[in-house]
Amino acid sequence: MIHILLLILKIIGIFLLALLAVILVLLLVLLFAPVRCTVEAAIDNTPESAEGIIRFRWLFYLLAGEAAWRDGKFSWKFRVAWKKFSDEEDPDQVSVSVPASAPAPAERSIKNEDAPAAGTVRTDVPSGSGGSPSGHSETAAGNSDEERVSRIKRFTDQIKSSFRRIKYTFQHLCDKIKALNHKKEYISRFLSNETHKKAFSRLLREIRGLLRRLRPRRASIGITFGFEDPSTTGYMLAGISLIYPVIGEYTNLTPDFEHKVLKGNLFIREKIRLVYFLIFAWNMLLDRNVRTTYRHLRKFKL
Repeated sequence: MIHILLLILKIIGIFLLALLAVILVLLLVLLFAPVRCTVEAAIDNTPESAEGIIRFRWLFYLLAGEAAWRDGKFSWKFRVAWKKFSDEEDPDQVSVSVPASAPAPAERSIKNEDAPAAGTVRTDVPSGSGGSPSGHSETAAGNSDEERVSRIKRFTDQIKSSFRRIKYTFQHLCDKIKALNHKKEYISRFLSNETHKKAFSRLLREIRGLLRRLRPRRASIGITFGFEDPSTTGYMLAGISLIYPVIGEYTNLTPDFEHKVLKGNLFIREKIRLVYFLIFAWNMLLDRNVRTTYRHLRKFKL
């Protein structure tokens, strides 16, 4: 009896170990299996010539998809194992237009009875008119005066309503400014807190590390740009120079100070792993200053 019980426990232990091993393998696959992404884009001086495509795949096309912009149209495809999705219409669904049904016989008979006979002229005169043209003219003149007065009244009401809305908006804006002035000291005290400063510094450091890990392994960017005003081209070049140390090794920029031009092409191929984001979250959670700042942010209200 004891041998049978030990055998059952041994089988259960082996099963649990196998299940734990499977879960561990799945976790490692999720964390370290890369999502392979490819980005391609090009433009030739006009917005209509712009086109681009983004492709991605994971685990030998277990998950795969693409999104493209061509000829001014957006299209996408997505695949999960053998199931495929796309923006294309299903050919099995065919719309059939059904003509409007003809009126029923009873309706046709009623219409025929109401319609005047062919060749006859209706001589009905509205009651109360007396057949006098002058009565019609006086009624029309009275109606035109009433319509004119109603239009003027509606116009004045709209002007009054517009002034009320402007006044309300201005008062609301003034109230907001006063509230911000009252809480300016509270905001500055929150930002100048030493714990919060350390937390923000840690956040910036971890973001830089994440971007360094996500840096594309293969990329090529070539852009020729220019504006009508040469000074605008210079300002744009100065702005790009701030991030040029990061993208300079695979970027070729050509500014044109004489012509208005925008030509370029882009190619990026990258492998993204979930473990990068896990490292970022883990480092942030381990920092006591970050945890304290997060608790304070949840209570922070303007």
